[in-house]
Amino acid sequence: MIAYGRNKIKYSIENKAARSDAGCQDYHVKGREETLFARIYDRGLRTREREEEVRMALEGSGGSLPYSPVDMLYVGGRFAGFLYYDYSAETAEEPVDMGVSEDPQPASRTVSMPSGVVALIPVVEAILLSIVAKLLLFPLYEGALLESGGMDIALWTMLGGWFPVVAGCIVLAAAYKKLLGPSENTALIAVGGAVAYLLGVAAVFILGVLLNMLVYTAIGLVMAVLPVLVGIFVIYIIIKSFLRK
Repeated sequence: MIAYGRNKIKYSIENKAARSDAGCQDYHVKGREETLFARIYDRGLRTREREEEVRMALEGSGGSLPYSPVDMLYVGGRFAGFLYYDYSAETAEEPVDMGVSEDPQPASRTVSMPSGVVALIPVVEAILLSIVAKLLLFPLYEGALLESGGMDIALWTMLGGWFPVVAGCIVLAAAYKKLLGPSENTALIAVGGAVAYLLGVAAVFILGVLLNMLVYTAIGLVMAVLPVLVGIFVIYIIIKSFLRK
C-alpha cells in the first residue's frame, strides 16, 4: 500500500504490525524506524470528523487519540489514517506477511520512480506539447480555416496560436492536480497528461469555429432583416406624410 502525508511525502506501508484496535490496523513503514507505525482506519471509519480529530491532535489543539500523530496519511487522495511513534514497541516484533515479497531480487521490479521525477512528467509534457501545438497543430488548423474561407474571426480568437497553448497547459495542470497526482502509475500519468493537454487544445479550436459561425450567422441574419426594416420604415414615413396632407 502506498500512502502520502500532508506534504506529499510517500510512505510504503507493507506489513501488519502485531497490534490493532477496533476499526483500525497498524502497519510497519518500509525503510523507516521500527518504532514508526501507520494506523490505517477501516473504510467505514475514514470520515471527515475523524480526519479533523487527527488534524487537531497533530497540530496540538485537541483530540482524544491514544497516540500523538506525526503526519496524516492519504490513500488515493482520501484520508486513511496517521503516523505515530511508539518507542516502547519491541524491536524484535515479527511483521505479519501481507503477501508482499521481501526477497532481494532485482530492485527494478519493485522500485517506483521518485515522486519528484514523476512530478516533472507533466512539466516536460507541457513544454513539448506546447511546441507541437504552436508550430504544428495551429498552422494546420489555420490552413484548414483559410481553405474553408472567411474564418478570420476564429483565427483572431487564437491569438496567433498562444490561446490553445495556454488552454492545454491549464487543462493538463488541472488533470494532474485532481486525478493524476495521487497515481503511482507512471504510464498513466504520462498518457493522461498528454490526453488532457490535447483535449484543452481541441476544445479551443472547436470554440473558435463555433464562435466564427455564430458571428457570421448573426451578421447574415442582420443583413437579411435590415432591408425589410428599412423598407417598413420608408413606407411608414410615406404614409405619415400623406396623412398630414
